[in-house]
Amino acid sequence: METWRKQPAATRRLPSLEGCCCRFRVQRHWQWQQMIEEPLGVHAFCNQSGLPRFHAIFCPEPGEEEFLGCFETPEAAASAWDARAREAEWPVANFPQDEEESQTLLLDKFTIYRSRGFPYPPSDTAWRQEQLKGLLKVNLTELWRSEEQVDYENSADDLCWSFHPHGFEVSKTRHVSKAGPVLKPSALETFESNAGLMKSLRTCVERCGDPSCSPKTVREECRFHDDSMVFQGGGSWIANFPALVAAALFRRFAPGGVVYDPCAGWGGRLLGARLGGVKKYIACEPSAQTFDGLQEFAQLLAPLDVELHPCGSEDLDLTEQVDMAFTSPPYFNTEWYSDEQTQSHIRFPTVEKWRAGFLQPTLSKMAAAVRPGGHLLLSVTKRRSHRRAGLDLEADVQQMVSELGLVQEPTLRMQRAGSADARPIYVWRKRKT
Repeated sequence: METWRKQPAATRRLPSLEGCCCRFRVQRHWQWQQMIEEPLGVHAFCNQSGLPRFHAIFCPEPGEEEFLGCFETPEAAASAWDARAREAEWPVANFPQDEEESQTLLLDKFTIYRSRGFPYPPSDTAWRQEQLKGLLKVNLTELWRSEEQVDYENSADDLCWSFHPHGFEVSKTRHVSKAGPVLKPSALETFESNAGLMKSLRTCVERCGDPSCSPKTVREECRFHDDSMVFQGGGSWIANFPALVAAALFRRFAPGGVVYDPCAGWGGRLLGARLGGVKKYIACEPSAQTFDGLQEFAQLLAPLDVELHPCGSEDLDLTEQVDMAFTSPPYFNTEWYSDEQTQSHIRFPTVEKWRAGFLQPTLSKMAAAVRPGGHLLLSVTKRRSHRRAGLDLEADVQQMVSELGLVQEPTLRMQRAGSADARPIYVWRKRKT
């Protein structure tokens, strides 16, 4: 089964899930054995009368869904899914099954991953050098769909995560109570949960079309899921800024120049500086583990000159002028990177204190570091949870930077391949006089 590759599914789009009879899933949690035993591709819902119904959902390609119907029994829904899976030449792992077909696909994969442990990206030098070599061949000009939109895929993520295995232990914040933060499960926690791992293996086959359950797909699914029955996320999707987008931006605004990144994070913009032909990359990173990973990463990226500072950006005063300042700042306490006191959301624990103690000085120092005629770029998006807490990051940064006297230029957009969601990148230019 390891060498099996799914044949392209026949082009067929069935009715959308929107507007169908059911409103919410009935069963919230499964035991891990049920992750094997319940029919693959079948989801329990409840209609308006409260009677359970069962949807058959087939995913011919990652990110695509075909709604095969709403049924009274899971067996009927499974039969519909089974027929569609066979049409697409998928192996069938669950009911109904042929005796000659494998009945233990998921359990076998479960046993393999339990024995091997979490599927971290490779960390050997030869693999890293090969990854970098391939990325350096990418034509950055072709990423631009228009003057104001750049398309991307996260093809460089594995190289970045190779230097930050602790990133798979980081959690998103569900909410903060008086007793402290309530966190979503990290990718590692989902993997270590029997139900979480089995659910991730199921969706490797079902949602991602990868019945081989490759290490890359498994770790991505573990980042996406928790151990509940709800298949639309629930885990800590810790994001890294797309290195190729950063490279395209550096090539456009600071070719061969000096750039400053006040929030280095997982290294997407560091790698982007190398790919984009930057001469020198200066950055801050307050997390000790992440700082160490970035230092190791920098050794791979010669001849790029890298200057890293182990502190928060609110505390760094650059003496060197830069051609471009660019970052994606932390979203207050959305991602709980560590418990270190250097973390901005710990040092400044309320929205008001964070805005005044971290965001305002960081933006001011970015603007001060940019040479006349240079550019300041920020990647920020709106978050509903922030607005409820009184923080509108998009509005805040636009107001703060404009008050610093910079001239705002047309907003750029970056859009992931296959997604309709284009995220803004705000651009300002520093006056020459």
